[in-house]
Amino acid sequence: KKFGEATEIPLSNQPVVRAHHVVFVLDESISMTSHWQDLIGAVRSFLNLRLKAGAHDMVSIVLFHTSARTVCEMMPLLECESQLQNLLIQECGATSFGPALIMAQSLLVQGLLQPEYSPLLMFMSDGDAYDGEVGIDRMRTLCSEISQLTAPGCKWEEVGEEPTSGIEISNNALAEALHEKVDFTVEELIKFKVSNLSSDCYIKANRKYFKSSIAELQVKTIAFGSGASHDKLQRLAEPGGGEFLLASDGFQLKQCFRNAAASLVKTHFR
Repeated sequence: KKFGEATEIPLSNQPVVRAHHVVFVLDESISMTSHWQDLIGAVRSFLNLRLKAGAHDMVSIVLFHTSARTVCEMMPLLECESQLQNLLIQECGATSFGPALIMAQSLLVQGLLQPEYSPLLMFMSDGDAYDGEVGIDRMRTLCSEISQLTAPGCKWEEVGEEPTSGIEISNNALAEALHEKVDFTVEELIKFKVSNLSSDCYIKANRKYFKSSIAELQVKTIAFGSGASHDKLQRLAEPGGGEFLLASDGFQLKQCFRNAAASLVKTHFR
């Protein structure tokens, strides 16, 4: 190779940012009126950070007060960022968690039909929902259903050399499919007659080793301002083993969203 000549990285070794289906569930109750632009700025900072990371996420947004509505569903990241101001038009009311989580559950389930997207739920409220206990039960139901749909074996990552730990499996249909892609639905695994996989299993396919990578639901709840119920929002994060965040003002709200985006900047290899 001549001096100064660029080295071409083989396609199989190129790092790729894991794509996510991000479901924002955002409180639009009347108490958010004076902070609405802060919220738009916080969401935009999340989207821009993911764009800079080279992510190819899909975005869904649920706005809620006493009722809930979906303003975008599985929208490409760049398109969502460009339309954000028009998508986030506030309506006002009281605060109810239940209807919003029902919509979020439906969106997350639909997103899993495209298994290349790992699910993330971002739930933000500045209030104390009158149906807080119902909302917590609804979150338990949501997390239970999603966990059943994100079984071991749905996602695989190339790991190079044979793993020194874990359980090696043998399945010709799965090994053949791994030549083309690394993300599968539960239905596809059933067709391959793959079952009872553990999270530490691996398989050899075309002289390469692939390890199971579970696409578990990530949950982040954010309590914004002094009126938010810290207790209910913290308990809302617990069923999914999620993260509870606090933001007292617009600056901290933006930081919460930026930190959430930064935590997703992890790569795997084609």
